[in-house]
Amino acid sequence: MVELEEPHPGRAEPQRPVVVAGAEYHDLVKSCRDRGGHLAVEEPGPGRQAGPHGSQHDWRHPRAEPLLRPRVANQVFTVVLGVLALAAVLLASYNVETCFAFPQSLELRLMRSQLASRNLARVRSIYVIGATWRDSIAPTERYDEFGLPFSAQPWAPGAAVHLLLRERGGAWSKIPVEVAPVGGPIKPPHGALVVDMRKLAHFR
Repeated sequence: MVELEEPHPGRAEPQRPVVVAGAEYHDLVKSCRDRGGHLAVEEPGPGRQAGPHGSQHDWRHPRAEPLLRPRVANQVFTVVLGVLALAAVLLASYNVETCFAFPQSLELRLMRSQLASRNLARVRSIYVIGATWRDSIAPTERYDEFGLPFSAQPWAPGAAVHLLLRERGGAWSKIPVEVAPVGGPIKPPHGALVVDMRKLAHFR
């Protein structure tokens, strides 16, 4: 049994010698130099062994690396998809402008100018000679569609002429329109206004 009460609490205690710490016992002199050697022990999880870690904080924690890699991979994948989508949009815009919009707009203006070259009141009919793929002003021709003049198709020139005549109003839309056969003989009837779309090649 341990006795916690003093047997003579009122008795004076003798004065003990004063202990003064000397330089040989001073441990704080080398504290700045030795502090790098002290290691902090961190318990990463229950049931695991504690491991020594450096005093400096390292963001590349072993537990964070498996979570960081998929996140970085997803970000890189998103950036690559964005770049590919932007490149596809720019390429499509270039193809539409250079192979469709500009060539066919110029072709339509050529047809309109030839219809306006004569007085339609004295015209009995309109004879259209379509262009060929060789007359295209587009930088490239592909798949019977890209860069191909619309008047090169046998069904397109007559409809385009009727549309332009309807724009002018009046009774001009009732003028007969004949399209020369593709690869066939060119024989415009007497008194017909000839619209030759092969002149498109002059704009190259």
